[in-house]
Amino acid sequence: MKSFKFVRENQMMKKITVFFCTLFFGSLLYAQIPTNGLIAYYPFTGNANDSSGNSNNGTVNGAILTTDRFGDSNRAYLFNGSSSYIEVPNSSSLQSPTSEVTISAWVQITNLAVLNWIIDKRINVGSSPYSSYGIFTANSEWRTGISTSNAIVSTGKTAIVQNNWIHVLTLYTGSKIYLYLDGVAVDSANLSGNILYSTLPLYIGKSPNNAAYTAGKIDDIRIYDRALNATEIGQLYNEAQNTTSLMPMTEHLFQIYPNPSSGSVNIQVIDGAFQEGYEVTVTNSIGQVIYHSDRPNGDSVVDLEGIAKSGIYFITLTDQQGYSKHTEKVMLY
Repeated sequence: MKSFKFVRENQMMKKITVFFCTLFFGSLLYAQIPTNGLIAYYPFTGNANDSSGNSNNGTVNGAILTTDRFGDSNRAYLFNGSSSYIEVPNSSSLQSPTSEVTISAWVQITNLAVLNWIIDKRINVGSSPYSSYGIFTANSEWRTGISTSNAIVSTGKTAIVQNNWIHVLTLYTGSKIYLYLDGVAVDSANLSGNILYSTLPLYIGKSPNNAAYTAGKIDDIRIYDRALNATEIGQLYNEAQNTTSLMPMTEHLFQIYPNPSSGSVNIQVIDGAFQEGYEVTVTNSIGQVIYHSDRPNGDSVVDLEGIAKSGIYFITLTDQQGYSKHTEKVMLY
């Protein structure tokens, strides 16, 4: 009897340890998103308010809330390509980037025009220099532009794949301007000098002269008054799903360990859950399915080595009837 009690207590302690490890590492993942120098952040969780604390709130004109890259409702904005946009009034914080700046956004283009502005902090409407900083498309390619006291530089030559979510980021270091797509630098150009400004607003989804409207979805815009490093850029690209879109902590029906993992992940099903078996689905940070398997009831192992690179992933268990679906996040290194 004593031996049985000892084993049961060890099992309970193991479950408790795994539970709190999951909480601990989950908080670490969210803490990794860089906040130093953040002057505007638009998660678009039901509105266009700025979550950076700088009150650079946007006014929505015709854009409608839609699903984000994780499939969660009312967590991104859809722009119709002809009349919808978001306008953010000029402010001192939006003009605070001088010799460095970083602009980051998740974008899904659904219909290409000759020119589509995603983000545009304007200087002039009808004459050059046009934009302080921004991200746009031109001739079916991703572009970024910065205007400084020394030059006006636009860079980027990567073709756009329509209807696919992509992480687009531009940064200016004081000596170069870079364009990153999905965490990888794809183009750069030499540039120096301080960024030029006027009192015109920041526009999302169009240019200020009622042209170059974007058709597609935009989400998770961040603007920094500094140049992020490669590690921080990777953290933005691998940003996890919003915790509020996952199930409440009281409804967890399984645990995963180790977390972080080098590739092999143990699934420990809570007693009584998924008694008739379950489906295991693993998705990456942009919702792509990288693994799927049917399992009998009880614990199991998912081996992602050779399938997934380092980053944040989501393991979803669904019962055989498809009625119950529960998700946990895991970090691979």
